[in-house]
Amino acid sequence: MSDTATAFDGSKVPATIKAPCGNTAVFDEHAGYGYVCQTCFMTVGSMLCPCPDMTDDAVTILSGLDEIRLGDGSA
Repeated sequence: MSDTATAFDGSKVPATIKAPCGNTAVFDEHAGYGYVCQTCFMTVGSMLCPCPDMTDDAVTILSGLDEIRLGDGSA
């Protein structure tokens, strides 16, 4: 698996992140946005996600991804 994935707008994002609950979440390349927890298979930050602490800190983690620029730094 590559270290990066391509978002819907063409920008590069991390292929995986550590979700607030401590599980690994993988970028949803089919949708082109969002991360899916590999434990419960729900979208990180989803109100339906059963993982503890998943919704509490997910907004902080996902909003931080806007500041991440990989490669040449272009968005």
